[in-house]
Amino acid sequence: MNPRFIIFSLLALTGLLLFGYAVLPLLGPFLLSALLAYLCNPLVLRLQRRCSRATSVLLVFSLALCLLLLLVLIVVPMLARQLLQLYELLPRLLDWSQQTLLPWLQHKLELDEQIWHADKLKGMLLAHLDKTPDLATLLIRHVNSSVSLLLAWLGSVLLVPVLTYYLLLDWPQLVQRLERLIPRRYLSGSRHFFGQTHQVLSTFLHGQLSLMLVLGSLYAAGMALVGLELALVVGLLAGLASLVPNLGFIVGLLLALIAGLFQFGLDVYSLAFLVLVFVVVRVAEATLLTQALVADRLGLHPLTVTLALVIGGQLLGFTGILISLPVAALLNVVRRYLGVKYYRSAFYRQSEQK
Repeated sequence: MNPRFIIFSLLALTGLLLFGYAVLPLLGPFLLSALLAYLCNPLVLRLQRRCSRATSVLLVFSLALCLLLLLVLIVVPMLARQLLQLYELLPRLLDWSQQTLLPWLQHKLELDEQIWHADKLKGMLLAHLDKTPDLATLLIRHVNSSVSLLLAWLGSVLLVPVLTYYLLLDWPQLVQRLERLIPRRYLSGSRHFFGQTHQVLSTFLHGQLSLMLVLGSLYAAGMALVGLELALVVGLLAGLASLVPNLGFIVGLLLALIAGLFQFGLDVYSLAFLVLVFVVVRVAEATLLTQALVADRLGLHPLTVTLALVIGGQLLGFTGILISLPVAALLNVVRRYLGVKYYRSAFYRQSEQK
């Protein structure tokens, strides 16, 4: 290949990456729309066997709208009530920390008595709670102080479904246009490589999101049967934390025990049932759910997953956390692809010929 063409391609790719990094804060709706279109495309393809693509896209959008409406009417009010309960529980948590946890730490670590400032922290929190007696007042004050930010957020929310619709409608044409850019000599190998990439991304996105949803639902349902008032909030946090292997179990169990201590006190049976819920769900995850939904978790080691999340969050914030695991999975595909090329190369096999 012409060295000038290689240099020009590298410079163009570098410029494109720099431009993308510079405008990354503005690309949020576009990235989210592309992700939603990619997730919905398999369902559209199945429906397309019986009707046109436009009709399939419309049916998928109608289904998504019904699910969103159900979420807004049922789940969001329940979650808002439990978040308010959690908000009002913070002073009691500070009391317990001040009267039990901090003296125990002070005695074990032999710290100075003046090192803690729990009274000041509690006073500030109580004063803030007095100023915001309900969520409606808090929301109104926030809206009045940041109208422009709210309008920008609403604009992004309204832009996402429009972009998703057109991306989903024109997805086959977009793929064909990208294939036209690939030199013909590399077309077969590129199709094989991107086929593996698609398989990895599909496994991660569909499998991991399904696993998080199932785990969060099982945790919340189990804690609700025990009678925990904050079951939905704790289940939601445990499901989200399940993005990192074993973290959902640990975070959810700790939060459930803390909430259970404040609600049930030292009722051993209630706390034991909470522990039993998490143990049963964890065993089900390890033996059934992971294999059924995520298979081998993309072949990534748990340490690799954690490192990818930390690096993504440090570099790009919340957007980096969202894309860190797919990028890590793609790099793993590239590593395997280059590894096969390396082991088949004459450079590697030269020592065997001696």
